[in-house]
Amino acid sequence: MGAGVSVKKTSTVLFKSGSTLSLRSRSSSLSRLSLIKPDASKKTMTKRHQYDDDRRIRTISPSLGTPITEVAVVGTTLEILLIAVAPEEAHSFTLRTSHPFHIQARYTDESNKRDVDVEFGKAVMFDITRCPRIFIDALRDAPRHITVSLAFEPSEFNPRSSTTAVLRLGIISISLDVDADRDGVIEKDSNLKNSWKWGYLNDGAIVITDFGHYSTRRKHPDYPPGTTYAEMSVRKIQEARRQRKYMTKCLIRSRGPRPSGGWSLHLAFPDKESQRCVYIYRKNPLQEENERLLGPGIIKMETVDIKFPQRSEIPLWLKGLPRTMGEGHGVFSIDMILKYHGIAAYKDSIQLRASPFIIPSSTEAAVNIFIDTGPGNTQLINTLSRIAEGKTDLNVVQYSDEMNDSLQGHMLFGYTQTPTQTLPVVFVTSAELLKYSTIIQNNLTEDTQICHCHDACNTMHPLVAMPSTPPRYPLGCILIKEDEINCGVWFRKLLRRQKVQPIIQIPLDWMKKPSMTSIINFVQSPRENHEKGFKVIISSTKQAFTILKHLQDSGRGDTRIFEGKFRGRESATITVNHLLDVKYNRWIWQDSQYFQHFIDDIKRILVEKMDLKPNDFLEVPMMWMRSEINPKKAVPYFPNPVNMIILDKHAVVPRLFGPVVKGMDMFEDFVQEQLHSQTVVRLVHFVDVWNTEIHDIDSTVTVQRHTPLPYKWWNMNVKEPYQKV
Repeated sequence: MGAGVSVKKTSTVLFKSGSTLSLRSRSSSLSRLSLIKPDASKKTMTKRHQYDDDRRIRTISPSLGTPITEVAVVGTTLEILLIAVAPEEAHSFTLRTSHPFHIQARYTDESNKRDVDVEFGKAVMFDITRCPRIFIDALRDAPRHITVSLAFEPSEFNPRSSTTAVLRLGIISISLDVDADRDGVIEKDSNLKNSWKWGYLNDGAIVITDFGHYSTRRKHPDYPPGTTYAEMSVRKIQEARRQRKYMTKCLIRSRGPRPSGGWSLHLAFPDKESQRCVYIYRKNPLQEENERLLGPGIIKMETVDIKFPQRSEIPLWLKGLPRTMGEGHGVFSIDMILKYHGIAAYKDSIQLRASPFIIPSSTEAAVNIFIDTGPGNTQLINTLSRIAEGKTDLNVVQYSDEMNDSLQGHMLFGYTQTPTQTLPVVFVTSAELLKYSTIIQNNLTEDTQICHCHDACNTMHPLVAMPSTPPRYPLGCILIKEDEINCGVWFRKLLRRQKVQPIIQIPLDWMKKPSMTSIINFVQSPRENHEKGFKVIISSTKQAFTILKHLQDSGRGDTRIFEGKFRGRESATITVNHLLDVKYNRWIWQDSQYFQHFIDDIKRILVEKMDLKPNDFLEVPMMWMRSEINPKKAVPYFPNPVNMIILDKHAVVPRLFGPVVKGMDMFEDFVQEQLHSQTVVRLVHFVDVWNTEIHDIDSTVTVQRHTPLPYKWWNMNVKEPYQKV
């Protein structure tokens, strides 16, 4: 950009350098990189940045005959008051510079209220009453100080006195940069970094969230006896480097001549909300450890030492925090402030959003299967081991549950993602599960974050993720129990504020042991046969009655059901005729139909909020009865086939012990036929989970699913503020 070219400006300008500070609003100003109309710039401002309209202009007073040295930042303006510099008899001035492409000059014309460009080397006639000031705009940095001279003609009052003011101007560029366009590259001084928008074609920086900040992992590893100081130092450096791999990097870039003493660089949060959302680290230049600069608990404004070499990049690492993620609109800011003797001279800002915790659905491929080796699980362990045999990407992890408190319901797997990073995350809800931390860590990747919830979150069993249904739910949604007792207030708020997987509340208070996977499950279906790409498995009393009635009508009413099984000490064996006999067993059908009403209500909720159709459901036979302890609560009459584990093309289903005809279980045959005909499942494995009482098949199994999902969460079109559930 050459001399004499007028450019508009929208960035914040704060100046002070040993001279007076003057506040003045003006409509014509300089932009760093592009031409932006003033009206358009106001539209892009957020409410928090409206103070940018009140610009500060740094006023300097050069002396005639005595050169002075000043500093200007690219994108800022110096103001020279002619009434304080020019001789009384001067009627024209000439502005000259050694670098005409690095600065731009203007003077004010009070007669028509506008700024007029100054051509370097050309005399400008002026009237001190109509042309009170000159503006010098810094366009680009220079490797060394440039010279600017202001000559006045003539000086009839004192011809021998000097009529030229000389200014040695050091122009520096400094910016706080981050990957604002989500392409994995940190652009220099991007005009997109101070805003955040949802959508595929929009921009905004993302910081990785450290859900393991409240982790059960040791923050400082123990060193074995005999470890030397040198070995400990090496391990600390290696650990610091490993931690930085899982943070988001940003850069402070500076370029230009080194300014004189008194200049300092500061990082600050503009509000308390931003301070609660992120930690800022830098590498200690001596020990190479991660030094925390800003974040929760750090009240003072920290100073980042910078010596302003000609080319410099100071790396910083950011780590988002989950406990306050999503407050307000979910976007927080970081300010970089350049000060001269403690007075703000320049400010640059970035806006970021913390990456959310995303839960994959049961249709995704499995990575790890954690299973209890307790009594009664031998058949289930053998079945899962056979499925995982020969698969390098599937691992079966066995653990001993001595406290009868399995991992299922107390562990929830997911992931968090930025354009350059994808980290697995596991939430652990029970303090008793700290004993399993070694088992978990030894079978998870190094980058897995383990988060221990510290609120009233005692189980995550009544929670399941729905598969992707674009365009409404591109990442699916979360089906969660209606009350907030079992899932925790903080965790529920976390899921809601993330805005990427909306919450749908499902009433489960009618069940003795609320379990979402006992009511709803998802299995992948071929796209060519079904546009949704998945089927919703749901229990149906009608299907059970239809199968039993068909056997009775075909003369097989004497077929036994639940043969060899017990309910407590009593035998559970019964014939089809006896089960259908209204005189003796009216109660079981009345109970099943009563609880089926709750399941039908859940089905209506799914149809309404998930855009599902009747053919999206796959109904399997199931019957319910009242609990002996609490008659208002439902317990399964036989093992629930909805409570199955989907592993790619395999399905592990509880053995139903239904009526057997010609060596074939009619209940199991119906379930297998439905899965084969409408889903991608090709092998169905039935496992006995009925000992003295009926158990859910996943009560001792926890599955970690493959991550990440193909769809990127920042490409969603989310309206702010997001609807509350």
